[in-house]
Amino acid sequence: MPSSVSGRFPPLQSQSSNRNTLATSSTRRQKCQGKPSIGQMIAQLVNFLSVVPSLDLNEKKVKEMSRSTFVKIFEHLIGQILEEPYTLGNVEIDVPRMLKLLGYPSIPKKSTLQTLGAPNSLPLVVQMLYWLMDLLRIRASACSSENFEFFAKASNLDREAELFARWLSNDASVLETPVDNAEFGELERQLHRVQESIEMVLVKKKDIEEQMKPLLNVKSELEEKLCEVEQIKKFIANCQSHQESCNEEIKDRSLRLRALQDEYETIQDQLTRVKVTRLQRMESNKQIMERVQQAQLLTKKADSLKQQTSQQRSELRKARLEVARLSHKLDAIRRRTASSLEKIVRICPDVATAVKGLKRDQLPDEAFLSSLHSTLVELNVKSDEKLLEMKFDIENKKKANAALEQTDAELKRRAELLEKELEESLSNNEVRVSAERERISSLRCKLKELSEDPDFLCKEQNERLESELMSTLDEAEIEFCKIALEKNRERMLAVHQLEICLQVFESLFNIHEP
Repeated sequence: MPSSVSGRFPPLQSQSSNRNTLATSSTRRQKCQGKPSIGQMIAQLVNFLSVVPSLDLNEKKVKEMSRSTFVKIFEHLIGQILEEPYTLGNVEIDVPRMLKLLGYPSIPKKSTLQTLGAPNSLPLVVQMLYWLMDLLRIRASACSSENFEFFAKASNLDREAELFARWLSNDASVLETPVDNAEFGELERQLHRVQESIEMVLVKKKDIEEQMKPLLNVKSELEEKLCEVEQIKKFIANCQSHQESCNEEIKDRSLRLRALQDEYETIQDQLTRVKVTRLQRMESNKQIMERVQQAQLLTKKADSLKQQTSQQRSELRKARLEVARLSHKLDAIRRRTASSLEKIVRICPDVATAVKGLKRDQLPDEAFLSSLHSTLVELNVKSDEKLLEMKFDIENKKKANAALEQTDAELKRRAELLEKELEESLSNNEVRVSAERERISSLRCKLKELSEDPDFLCKEQNERLESELMSTLDEAEIEFCKIALEKNRERMLAVHQLEICLQVFESLFNIHEP
C-alpha cells in the first residue's frame, strides 16, 4: 500500500524547494481568507462524514476521540484518497508513514497517537483529519475520480500542501505568495500528458484483466481442491475412529483366544491320561500281535531273497554284455585320443616330448591332461585379453574425441555469446552515457541561463546542482566500467575453463599436439 501512495504523491521537498517566485491569484486568496477553529473543523468533519452510515459520527464522539473511532475515520479517508479499501495496522507506525507519503507537513508523534482524546492531542488529531478531508475536497473540485491519480502526479499539490500547512500555523505571509503566469501553461501541458497516460493505463488495465481470467479459473480449482482436502480429512478421521474400534475388538478377541487356549490345554491333559491308560491295557495284545507279525515277516523275507537271487543272475548277464560294449567304446576312444594328440603336437610343440612318451594303446594320465588343458586355457585367455584391450582402447579414444569435440563446441559457443553480450552491453552503455552527457549539458545550459537571473537561486544552490550533475555523470561512467569489467571477467573465465578441460583430456589420453 505505501508504494502506491508514494507513486501518486511525490515528496514535498523535491518540488517545492525551487518555487519561490509565484504570484498570488484571486482564487487562492478566497480559499485562505480565514482559518477555522477546532470546533468548526469538528463540525465540518462530522458533516462531511455523515453520509457514511457505518461510522455513525457526532461531535461528542469526535471530541472524546477513541482509538476505534480514529481508526474508522482514518481508514475511510485514506480509502477515499487511494480509491481502494485500506486497512490500518499499527497506529503508531502506519499513520505517520501514510501521512509522510501524502505530504502532510507536521507528522504526529507516537505519544500523540497513543493519547488521542487528551486535551493536548485532540487539536493535532483533528487538524490531521481535517487536512485529509480538505485533500479530498481539492481532488473533487480539481478533476474526476478517474484521472485524479495522474493529475496528482503532474499538478503542484505539494506546493498547495505547504501553503496549507503555513496557513494552519498562522503564517500571514501565505496570502502574499506570488504566482507565476507561466505555471498555467505548464499545467495545460501536464494535463495533456496526463490524458495520454490515462489512455495507456486503460489499455494496460484491459491487458491485466485478460491476464486475470486464468487466475480466476485457478482460484475455482483451488477451492475445489480445498473441498477435496476437507473431505479427505473427514475420511481420515472416520478411518481413525474405525481403527480404534477395531483395536478394541482385537483386544477382546485376544482375551477370548487366551481363555480358549487354557481350555484346550486342560482337554489335552485329559486326553493324554486316557491314552496312557488305553496303551497300558493294549500292551498284552500288542505282544501277541508282534509275534504273529514276526512270523509273517520271515516268510516274506524268504520270498524276497528268492526274487533277489533271480534278479542278480539276470543283472550279471547284462553286466557281461555291457563290458563287451564298453571294450569296443574304449578302442574307439583310444583312436580318437591318438588323433587329438597329433593335433595338439602341431598346435603346441612344447608338449611333443610328453606325447611321444605315451604308447599308442596307452591312455594319458590326469596330470598330463590337466597341464595340457591349463596351457590351452592360458593361450585362449591371453588372446581374449588382447582383443578386449584393443576394443577398450578404441572405444575410449572415440568417446574422448567426441567429448572433446562437444566441450570445444560448447565453450566456443559460450565465448561467442559472451562476446556478443559484451558488445551489446558496451553499445548500450555508450548510448546511455552519451544520452546522460547530452542531458547534463542541456541542464548546464539551463543552469547557466537561470544563474544569470538575479531572482533565481543563490550561489550555494548553484554549486550544489553542479555537484549533483557531476555525480550523476560519474555514476553513469562507473556503471559502464563495471559492466564492461564483469563481461570481460566472464569471458576470461570461459577461456580458462576451456584450457583446463583440454589439459585434462590431453593428460588422460596422452594426446599431444603435432
